[in-house]
Amino acid sequence: MRLPRFCVAGGFESSNRAGAAAPVRADTARLFSSKLIHHLLLPSIAHPLPAAILCLFPAIIWNCQRKDDAWMSSMLSKIKSCFVPAGKKPRTIKTGPFKGIRLNLDLQYQTQMWLGLQERELHSCLHDIGSKLKTGVDVGSMDGEYALYFLRQPNMKHVFACDPSTPFPENLSTNLALNGFTSDPRITGIHKFISDQTSENHCTLDSLAADLEGPCAVKIDVDGGEGDVLRGAEKMLTRRDVYWILETHTAELERECEQVFRSK
Repeated sequence: MRLPRFCVAGGFESSNRAGAAAPVRADTARLFSSKLIHHLLLPSIAHPLPAAILCLFPAIIWNCQRKDDAWMSSMLSKIKSCFVPAGKKPRTIKTGPFKGIRLNLDLQYQTQMWLGLQERELHSCLHDIGSKLKTGVDVGSMDGEYALYFLRQPNMKHVFACDPSTPFPENLSTNLALNGFTSDPRITGIHKFISDQTSENHCTLDSLAADLEGPCAVKIDVDGGEGDVLRGAEKMLTRRDVYWILETHTAELERECEQVFRSK
């Protein structure tokens, strides 16, 4: 049986837009490149980097080849902290599918988001499906970048922003306002856990969006509960006009999610 369309982020990536592909772990060179951009090149854009720091590059690269990734991350973070101001302020994302979206960001730890480099393995998928979508479901909204991405698509009719945080994520409300979507009738906030059960504080994807107009995209990032969310979406998993975007952090969790897809 052909799998539902899905892609997975978080150190692993897979997609079956042209048939299912095996999960692939990001290699060391790619990881190093990502961290170098995140920790050093960005500060040189926002605040000119002194020549003395530039002189440290050969030593840093040499040591990165000899020591573990934790050392590299610690060293580059310390250098970055000297030049990047702490604190959140409205910033416009520079590149990628979220380009032009304004978010309240702290460059001390959200520089990849600001540059548009976060979760780059998903960018081609998002570019492909954006203009087709009529419904978007953001499970685990947090800052709301996916909800905002959905709202910016030309044919979007309904967006769900789902987050059980108490109070409802302040950053989400702030970022909706920054982009002029505070009173947009297309967006619905769901203040519940999305899982495989229905109760006062829980609901399933099937109860929420199973019958909404497609094509539909569902982004899921709930820190380990992705399998439960999928098990509460039996009807949606049978639809062939739903695109799935999952954030996973372990190989075991990715295998669990793939098993749910393969069972439908």
